[in-house]
Amino acid sequence: MKDVNILTVLLSLASGVITAIASYLLNSKKTRAEVDKIRAETDKIIAETKNLSIKIDTALETKNNEVVYYDGTNPVQFDFKIERQRNYDNVAKKEIGEKAGGDFSIIDNILNIERTDNNGRFTVTIQSYTKSSVTSDCIKVDPTIGQQRKFQVTCEMKSLKSHKHKLDFVLRNIDSFEWIANKEFIVQSYEWTKFEAFFRVTPDRSFRLKIYDKSVENPPSSIQIRNLKIVEKF
Repeated sequence: MKDVNILTVLLSLASGVITAIASYLLNSKKTRAEVDKIRAETDKIIAETKNLSIKIDTALETKNNEVVYYDGTNPVQFDFKIERQRNYDNVAKKEIGEKAGGDFSIIDNILNIERTDNNGRFTVTIQSYTKSSVTSDCIKVDPTIGQQRKFQVTCEMKSLKSHKHKLDFVLRNIDSFEWIANKEFIVQSYEWTKFEAFFRVTPDRSFRLKIYDKSVENPPSSIQIRNLKIVEKF
């Protein structure tokens, strides 16, 4: 009887040891699996963080390499001055003929220039420029720059009736009214057409961008302009 009790105790102890060993092995395998999973997730987070860091550095570098003076994705009427002018005779040095007829409006963030005749020049002047959260009515001189400044003007345009419009994009000095630089462009397609111009300006000049609708084929006719942007490149 005594031997039976001893055997029972031994079997019980053996069972406990076996259970403990089995439990340890199972938990050990589970722990190793969890560790492997955590390690894999950590490596993934580190890789994603590095990629994000690269993207942020690239964005900052791009931002530091340019200043967006005007972004016309959401234009407002106060951004523009509208003038209905006569043509200018470079020989006589004076305006001649009749003033341009037409109207200007903004619909769904698109600039609309409607010409009712072929007289004179219909002029749109951008008079809102922002740098470092400060807005002014022109791009001002910058004495800190020791070389020519580089500006890029971009937009998209189309003619609603596919009639030809001759435009002139002009950087005009606000002090002497001289034309610092300009680029002519003909709009005739109903499809959106990309416009891009690059201008160089000495840092001692303040100026504004003017868009002249100089002539139109078979008025009345309208053109549209969207996503107008003025950027200084460094």
